[in-house]
This record gives sequence, C-alpha cells and structure tokens, in this order.
Amino acid sequence: MFDLLITNAIIYPLDRENHIGQGMAIKGGKVVKIYEEERANSSITAKKVVDLNGKTIIPGFNDCHFHFIETAVLKKIGLYISEVIDGKLYPNNLEGIGQKIKSFAENLQKNKPILCYNYIIPSIEEDRLPFRQEIDKWCPDRIIIIVSMDGHSSSYSTKALKAMGISPNGHNGILKGEEHEFNMKRLKKIIEKSISISNLVNGIQDLLNDAIQHGIVGIHCLDGFDELKRDLTLWFLSFFGGLFPLYIRLYPQIRDANRVIPITKRMSYKRIGGCGGWEMDGSVNSQTAAFFEPYKNSEDNKGKCYFTQEEVNYYVKLANDLGFQICSHAIGTRAIERILSSYETILKKKEETRKKINPLRHRIEHFEFPTNDQVERAIDKLKILISAQPGYSWMDETFQQAYHKYLTPEQYQRQIPLKSIVERGGIILGSSDSPVQHLNPFIQIHGMVNFPIKKERLNIYQALRTYTYNATYSTFEETDRGTLTPGKNADFIILDKDPFKTPSSGLIDIKVLNTYIKGHKVNKIRLNILKLLLKSLFTKKKKI
Repeated sequence: MFDLLITNAIIYPLDRENHIGQGMAIKGGKVVKIYEEERANSSITAKKVVDLNGKTIIPGFNDCHFHFIETAVLKKIGLYISEVIDGKLYPNNLEGIGQKIKSFAENLQKNKPILCYNYIIPSIEEDRLPFRQEIDKWCPDRIIIIVSMDGHSSSYSTKALKAMGISPNGHNGILKGEEHEFNMKRLKKIIEKSISISNLVNGIQDLLNDAIQHGIVGIHCLDGFDELKRDLTLWFLSFFGGLFPLYIRLYPQIRDANRVIPITKRMSYKRIGGCGGWEMDGSVNSQTAAFFEPYKNSEDNKGKCYFTQEEVNYYVKLANDLGFQICSHAIGTRAIERILSSYETILKKKEETRKKINPLRHRIEHFEFPTNDQVERAIDKLKILISAQPGYSWMDETFQQAYHKYLTPEQYQRQIPLKSIVERGGIILGSSDSPVQHLNPFIQIHGMVNFPIKKERLNIYQALRTYTYNATYSTFEETDRGTLTPGKNADFIILDKDPFKTPSSGLIDIKVLNTYIKGHKVNKIRLNILKLLLKSLFTKKKKI
C-alpha cells in the first residue's frame, strides 16, 4: 500500500524533456512510480488519494544563491524603498525617498536604527544615493542606513557614520567599492544591537514561510562575514539549520578555508564562498563591477578587483586542497578573469591524473559579462557551474535601464549567455540573490525565458531545470532529489497554471498552491527559540 497516490494531474518530472505523467505513487517519502496514463487499475491502494483535477506538478525549487540571515533580519527591521506601481518604480526622486523614510521613522522608537534597502539608484531622478546632509534633514539625529538594491553601495546619516567609526568631517556619507564592502562588519554590529533573538527567529520564520509559499524546498545559504573572527551568523545556521523543514545548505563567506573546518562536521560536505570574502568585484549599478574597458561616459572608471591575482590563487588553492567546493562572486569581465584564471591553475594541474574535470563542482556566482573566450574556458574546459540571476537583467531592462545607462553597447551584449552555456553542456543554477531580489523563483524563470538578449533565452524546460535538477547537482544530491523519478525524494509543488502552456509573458504570475517535502504537505511553519533549543538537544539534526 502506498502512503500517497496523486491522480488526475499533469506531472512534469523534469528528468527529460517532454516527459509528462498523470499520476504519482509515493511511499516512505520517496517517489515509487510515475503513471504516464491515468491509472486504470482500481486495485492500487493508498492511505491517501489526492485528485488534482488537472492541476500541474513539478519538482520543488532550490534557490542556489541566497543570503539567509540578511533576508531574515530585513523582514523585521528593514524599510523596502523602491516599489513597482503601475509599471513604474517609486519613489522616483530624493524628495519621495525622504518622505517615505520620514513616515517610517514616525512609527519607530528614536533609538532604533533605520535600515533601508532595495534603493534602486538608476530609478531616482538624481541618479545617486542621498548625501548624509540630506538624510540628516529628513530625520535629524538618527541612525539611518540606506543600501542600494545590488548591495554594493550605501549611504549613511551623520549619526550612522559615527556609529560605523567613520568621521563625518568632509564625508558626503556615501560608501562604494572597497570602502563599502569592507565596512560590512561594522554595519553588522549596528544591526545586532538593534535586533533581539526573538526578532531574528520571527524573521527566519517569516522567511521560511515565504519560501514554502513560493515552492522553495531548498536554500543555499551564502552567509557570514569574513572580517569577523567569531561570526554568530554561521554558528546559528550551522547549529539550527538542520532543524528547519527545508534543505538548508550552508556556504560560509570566509576566505580562509581553515577557519571553516570547525563547522564542517555539521555540513553534508565541505563548501565555502559566495560574496564577502569571495567577492571579486562590485556591481554595475554601483559602477564597481570590474571591466577591462571603462564604463560608458567615463574616461577611466573600469571598476576594481578587490583582491590581487596572487591573493585569489592562494585562497582558491587552499580551499581546493582541503576539499572545499568554492563559489565566488564575479560580475565584470575582469573579475571573471581573476577567479577563472585561478580555477584554471588548480584544475589543469590535475587534469592528466584524473578522469573527471572539476570534481568538487566549483562555481562562479553571477558570471554576468563574460567574453566568448571566458565562456569556452569556464564551460567547455573546466565544467564550472554558473549561478545566475537573469530576473535581475529582465527587471533592469523593464524598469531601470541601468545597464543601457552605464554600459557600452559591447558590454551590454555580453550579458549572461544563458543559451550558449546550456548548449555547451553547462549547468546554470537558479537563484534570487535574496534580499537583492525577492525569492519568488518565477521572477528568475520569467527572466530566463524573456531575457533581454533574445538569442540567449532559455525554453521553459531549461529554465525549470536550473531550480530543480541543476540545483541538486550543485550540492551532490542529484541522485536523491531534484527530479520526480522513482527512488528520489517526493519533493514537489502544485501550481495554479501549467508553465509549459502559459505564454512567456505570464510566467511571472504563476502561483504555487501547495509545497510537499518527502511526500508531506508543508503547512505554515512556526518557530520558537525555546522549542528550537530543546529540539537541538533531543533531535538528531540533518546535516546542512
């Protein structure tokens, strides 16, 4: 007898293109059989039978680039600045920004800092972050921090600058490039003082429920601050992450792999990297992504790589020799070259002595503006995995036009060559970069199918695979989950529309009706710090 029998459904197992089932049998949390025709044998029995009345099932989603704790914190103490209203971004000028922040401050204790995020610079008439003097006029004598949408530049009130340990004398309050990136530990300390453990747990609860609501069953958590010797973020995730109902996979953003060794005993395998200590450059919106040629309308600004080639080579070799999978942020062409050259050094040395290229499945995050040569080297020769966010490109093209504003036509045309990568046999990993964008996977899937560079658009099957099979391949779990095939975990979602029959323009509007993990419907998650502590003592935790 099966535990669960799904009937009268449209099931896309995503193990191969054009494979469609109508029923699914589940036992012990695993898929036993996919019925390609509606079951006719009435002798098949199950403890529970669910008739889906023609609704669509696909495997559950996995977000491969997600800043977990940052997203959870912002859900509780953050002010979301730029919003799409009637097809346009608002507020669209500094006056509107000031009014929004003032309204938010009126309902908050004066001693509480205000952390504003999702500030989209190109959508503002003044095309910049506010100066500290302007912020001080809006809300005098308050700690106010404004972070750009891409997370690579920020603006501070006078009181916030002082709290960061930065003298306001002669400073306009805007940090970008290295000055922004390497002051994040100070910002983290300000946030830690303003948020309680209870707020953090509630933020995590809201995050997990948001993920479940959008069909996410697994999250690759790129967390931690390289500058902090003792990072409570990593401790919290490594200690409690295995108790959450989702598949939590931790990627510590620490440059020195030796520092990560103590928590690897709680990890399913060794992983390291992401942003922070593995950030090769900044972003386009902040004009800090590193290119070989200048930005449009600039004579000398080419962005900057944050680490020398020698530094990158040292830490890549160290992590690789210790058996860590590495992922590294690289957006601009010059930054991509830095991490790619390093991968070539470690992988080519051993190429003749092993049959498998890139056995640790090293990744490049974003890989946004590569040359054709870099695509060939990364995909054809090294088999590097690419974690991309095409929804960002689509959003920019639709609402911001920042890439047209800041990049030359030649730079613009290099944008994530999705189709070229897939046709070369490369693996693209679906991800949101939350909180940079909302975690809804259909934003990115929509962006892949409606990509601004038309020749690089993916079809819906290819796009869905980035969040399912490809994502689990990245974490060495492709034999256990990621497709709905017999023997794999029954992780699946029920949709309100069939993505294969939905016009490309409507993919972003598809909704998830229910989410199942190991054959069980996941209902609203409720977390309690005391229960978490007790559970951690008396329950065997899953490895993250």
